[in-house]
Amino acid sequence: MAVPAFVTALLVAGPYVTFSFTRLPLGDSALLHIVFLSLHGVSSGTALLLGPFQFVRRIRVQHPRVHRTMGTVYLLAVMVGAVMALASTIVSESGFSAQVGFLILDTFWIYTAVRALQAVLARDFAWHRIWMIRNYSATFAAVLLRVILIIEMTVLPRLGIEPSATSAYDVAVWGSFTLSIFVAELFIVQRLIRPMLATGMLPARRAA
Repeated sequence: MAVPAFVTALLVAGPYVTFSFTRLPLGDSALLHIVFLSLHGVSSGTALLLGPFQFVRRIRVQHPRVHRTMGTVYLLAVMVGAVMALASTIVSESGFSAQVGFLILDTFWIYTAVRALQAVLARDFAWHRIWMIRNYSATFAAVLLRVILIIEMTVLPRLGIEPSATSAYDVAVWGSFTLSIFVAELFIVQRLIRPMLATGMLPARRAA
């Protein structure tokens, strides 16, 4: 997880730091869109890099202060990245389907971050971990988005399938976050919730 996240973080942040937006669907408000994209790219890249370290048990147990500091920076980066993504989506010309997909992803990203924060402030660490896994699945969607696009551009043409740029992008957008969230939920149920249910240690779900 860490290696593809690191590589993607560099690829994601690069164009936004160097203002290389020639391939992006900028709308009429190009300057405003560039500002949104730049803030989104840098903050999201930061979250993508920090996220894997939050799940390292040795850091959580032996260096709790480091874990809390990195977690705080991660959640701040997520909130900035998600809000800027929402703003960018509104002014984007990526198409209605992709815009709806990004709006759903951004809303999920913000919601799970808030729930993770609520859980840790209540010292409900079991649910905090669950909500953080869900949140990072939304963060990691950036990696899968690019993997799907690469497959569509390199593998599908060899099979005689050449989707339009719009169709390929729509599939990548929706496929990236649905697949990432599905895998995260599968992990949560199989590795966390089922063992808790078997031992009667599942913590009570707190009200939103």
